[in-house]
Amino acid sequence: MDEPRQVNPNSAEVKLICLHQKAGTIHMELHAYQASSLCRGCNHHSSRVHRRYWRTIADLPWEGFPVTILLQARKFFCASVEVVSRDRAGSFG
Repeated sequence: MDEPRQVNPNSAEVKLICLHQKAGTIHMELHAYQASSLCRGCNHHSSRVHRRYWRTIADLPWEGFPVTILLQARKFFCASVEVVSRDRAGSFG
């Protein structure tokens, strides 16, 4: 049988901001800090942050306490001419 693997986020991509217990639940606040992301439209890397948004993730209990992870993720903007022209054409259709 395979041994369970521990998954640790890369510290260059995710940073732990706050860890506390409140009302019987462990709360973790994480911020994403990846330098760039691959565009799905053109497969080029983009490092221009378009917006930030929050995701709430429920994890397995930790020492019997429920765990909630609040992750601030980032969406990147691709400035590729291919993607920009395709988006504009799509909006007129």
